[in-house]
Amino acid sequence: MKQERVTSSGICNHFYFFCIFIFFSPDQRVKDWALMTSPKPLAAIIVTYLVTIKLILPAYMRNRRPYELRSLIKWYNVLQIISNAVVTWGIMTSGWTTTYHFGCMLPDYSMNPEALRMLRFLWWTIMLKLLELFETAFFILRKKDRQASFLHVYHHVSTLIIVWSALKYVGGKYIYFKIILYIHYLVKLSLTFQI
Repeated sequence: MKQERVTSSGICNHFYFFCIFIFFSPDQRVKDWALMTSPKPLAAIIVTYLVTIKLILPAYMRNRRPYELRSLIKWYNVLQIISNAVVTWGIMTSGWTTTYHFGCMLPDYSMNPEALRMLRFLWWTIMLKLLELFETAFFILRKKDRQASFLHVYHHVSTLIIVWSALKYVGGKYIYFKIILYIHYLVKLSLTFQI
């Protein structure tokens, strides 16, 4: 059996086709939706988030006492539980429990109402990911800087990029564990206040 060599020209060709895919092959059904026209708005949001949590908020909180945000965080968690449940239900009933299977499937780029409904719920997933960026601000305003770790920030930025990319290019599938995560946050918060 002949073994193929990986060459720099081969890598460049793959990179070239990847760039063509990313910049010239977006899903035409979402190209005019808010935040979906290009990566620039998302990049601006991410840069603003990073500057805010790494520079602005720490400087603001340097000589201040921690804010008491229990009520705000409680309602934020309730909002996340309900929102993620609705979006998960929408995604599940837009293909996962009707026409999809767990094998390898190509993206559905049709104007099928079920496929379009999936895209709308994925767009709402992006909105929820944007809302989740406030969690880091809550940590910093409460002077819980340890919780705003590199891993925490990386998670929020990377999942936002992944979900945006899934909607922009694949009409992808994502969200299920978020409901459980926010139920955990709410229960943990409630137990903390009772002790």
